[in-house]
Amino acid sequence: MQEKIKPITVAALLPPPAWGGLHAHVEITSKAFKALGFGEIKPVIPSDEVANPIAERFEKEGISVLRTPMSRIRFSPKPSHHIKYAKHIRSEVKALHKLTDEANIDVIQTAGAHHFHGLFSAKASKKPLIWQLHSDLAPSLARRGVSPIIKSTANAIMVNGKRIAKKFHGIDRTNRPFHVFYPIVDVEKFTITQTDRIAAKKRLAVEDKVVIGTVGVRSRQKNHQLLIKAAHELSKTREDFTILIIGKDVSGGENDYIRDVVSLPETKSLTEKGLVQFIQPELDIVDYLAAFDIFALSSISEGMPIAVAEAMCAGLPVVSTDVGSMNEMVVSGFSGALVKPNNIHELSQALLPLIENQEMRQLFGHASREKCLMEFSPENSAKIHQKAYREALEHFQS
Repeated sequence: MQEKIKPITVAALLPPPAWGGLHAHVEITSKAFKALGFGEIKPVIPSDEVANPIAERFEKEGISVLRTPMSRIRFSPKPSHHIKYAKHIRSEVKALHKLTDEANIDVIQTAGAHHFHGLFSAKASKKPLIWQLHSDLAPSLARRGVSPIIKSTANAIMVNGKRIAKKFHGIDRTNRPFHVFYPIVDVEKFTITQTDRIAAKKRLAVEDKVVIGTVGVRSRQKNHQLLIKAAHELSKTREDFTILIIGKDVSGGENDYIRDVVSLPETKSLTEKGLVQFIQPELDIVDYLAAFDIFALSSISEGMPIAVAEAMCAGLPVVSTDVGSMNEMVVSGFSGALVKPNNIHELSQALLPLIENQEMRQLFGHASREKCLMEFSPENSAKIHQKAYREALEHFQS
């Protein structure tokens, strides 16, 4: 008879106050983890009101949420951001320590190179630490500085794609348990029919356009101005396409986004021609993806974004900047195209043949979906996480 595996309870720390890829990853993994009888992954989110929609979304999915004060380091020149972090870190770690003890947490999981609450809390509560790295957003100097800390303190390390490990200066060369994990998608939810596509295009009034869409928070990382400028270059010779930018504001970053993206002369030109829409999502993301013909990602840094995996599952070709581990998701000339970061001409020229050729869009979209079905299942992700948690516990106890 097979030995029964003891369930594990994990606290997954999520400091960002707006829903994003980190939250979606925990949401889907948590549901599969529980369904397979592995235990429970409990998201830990900030207790301030701005994070209330995150709590509501998790709870709607039947996921138990823990809340505690949790400030975060920002890649910002404003001293006030860093002063706030330094001022509150001691009391916040103390509160987190108490919370994880009361919730009978077995493993603490932190995400990102600049989120240290998990490290300090794991030390204080004498619990194993999983350190997940989802992207290469942190500057190179910061990644180089934090890599030795991660390698010496984590009981297991998880990276979102093989190339992310390389960006952290040999973090995969460690005697700690090390795992690569991939984005995960609810395949049934992101299976889109032709009827769905027709209805979605009609709802957004884009029936007569090739829709180039992107999904992501309105942040510096997503670099939406690159997509705007590439679209503006295309609009000089054609107007048979439209750009849909789906995403919510980042708290405190609204004015920066208006300055850097919305107020661009290129944006004004596209708006006057009716070739761009900025949409704060009110529908489910799948309802917007159903209207897309091409998914575009213009980011300056990523790991393996869930938004891209969802687009692939929805049967869309993907044109993306070649950042993070995107080369492990998209194959140029097969399921889409990869272009150099911040290269307006390369991005516009990669989009052009897909705008012009419906058959190419269908072929690339089919290849995208096949890869999603093979590699991005929730069950596969849950098994990788369960193994990492088990090994972290063993490493901690050794």
